Amino acid sequence: MSLNMSSAVFSVAWSLNGCTIASGSYDRTIRVWDSLSGECQKLLTGDKPVWCVAFSYSGTVIAAGEGDLSRGGVRRHRYCPASIARSSLVGVGATRLCFASSKYLVAE
Repeated sequence: MSLNMSSAVFSVAWSLNGCTIASGSYDRTIRVWDSLSGECQKLLTGDKPVWCVAFSYSGTVIAAGEGDLSRGGVRRHRYCPASIARSSLVGVGATRLCFASSKYLVAE
C-alpha cells in the first residue's frame, strides 16, 4: 500500500484496530487513511508543521505535535469515521507522542 502525499511526512500512527492510519506532514496537515484501500478519508489543516501523531487507545482521539519546541504545542482532535473536530493548542511543541493509558498523553 502507498499513501499518496504531496509533502514530507514526519509521522505515521496506526489505530489499535489496524483499520486506520494517521499521518502528520510538513505541509501542516493531518491525514486519516483507510489502511486497506490507502484512500484518504479525512484531511485536517493546522497552523504549523505536524511533527508527530498518535491515536488514543479508544481510537477516538488523534494527538498531534505541531510547530517547533518553542512555538508549537500539542493538539487533540476528536475523531470518528464521520467527522473530526479540532481542539485548541496546549503546552509546548512535541516531537514524540504516545498515550500512556486510556487517560494520559505523554509528549516529549
